[in-house]
Amino acid sequence: MAFRKILTYATPFVLVGGIAATPASAANLLFPDYAAFKDEAISGKSFAAYLARDYQDLSVYEYQEMYDYIDAETYAERGMQARAGVVPQPFQPDDWDIDSASARSDLKSARRDLVAALNSGAGTIAPELAAEAQSKYDCWVEQQEEGWQTLHIARCREGFQTAMADLHKAMMPAEPKVESKTETKVAPPVMEELARHVIYFDFDDASLNATGQTKITEIVGDLSIQDDIEIYVEGHADRAGPADYNAKLAKQRAETVRAELIRHGLEVSKVDSLRTESEGETDPAVQTADGVRELRNRRVEIVVKGTIEPGQTASATTVN
Repeated sequence: MAFRKILTYATPFVLVGGIAATPASAANLLFPDYAAFKDEAISGKSFAAYLARDYQDLSVYEYQEMYDYIDAETYAERGMQARAGVVPQPFQPDDWDIDSASARSDLKSARRDLVAALNSGAGTIAPELAAEAQSKYDCWVEQQEEGWQTLHIARCREGFQTAMADLHKAMMPAEPKVESKTETKVAPPVMEELARHVIYFDFDDASLNATGQTKITEIVGDLSIQDDIEIYVEGHADRAGPADYNAKLAKQRAETVRAELIRHGLEVSKVDSLRTESEGETDPAVQTADGVRELRNRRVEIVVKGTIEPGQTASATTVN
């Protein structure tokens, strides 16, 4: 397209009736597209509208700043096509007199990338970026043909590359939004000791005395207001007598207390969790020598266990 540059830097004036026309009036005669398009208001946010405005800016710049009247007319013509909804294709590098083979190769590769994006819907997905990419590309081609304004070539090329990088990002499929679900592991409720009641027995005896009977009545009253509990009845003996005998005696004491709890009206649901254990003389409340009688070791302990929520602390009480 070297012939396009014949008038590029010529002062646009003609003789009209033997009188030299001004540059403004000459523009109307020699470059009618530029003259008609340079001040036109273009509205809209479509790819065509953005592209028309970009071409308009290029046309005005080439005419008023660079005095490149031919290219100003070319950009005006392309802008008018875009404004009318007939979007021109990006420049073909082979249609331009570009001396550098490597530059021409770079332009062809860039055009393939641009056309692929446009064919993939870039003008709909990101119309402003797509228009900027095409106008910067055409600017790059036009400046590369001139070949001597290296700063202008670089500015158009880098503008195209930046626009394409942003365009590719805009066209990437959105990653599915994954809601962060942080599973909070809740510790299961733990059975903790809530209370411990103690009933004492006479020496070598598995029956309840009057004090023990009174305690049973009180304990049943306490247990009746507690839910979801387990009850352990532990029988103990002092160290007077043989160990195997004391184990049996401790077992009898535990069974006596269990039977009395039930007889005094312990709820049926709580009876199912009522268990007896015999510790014999192996777990004394007070350490003594073998064969020594000790009232505090002749006992039954009623252990009440229940569930507490994680983070809470059980406040076990011991009642004699």
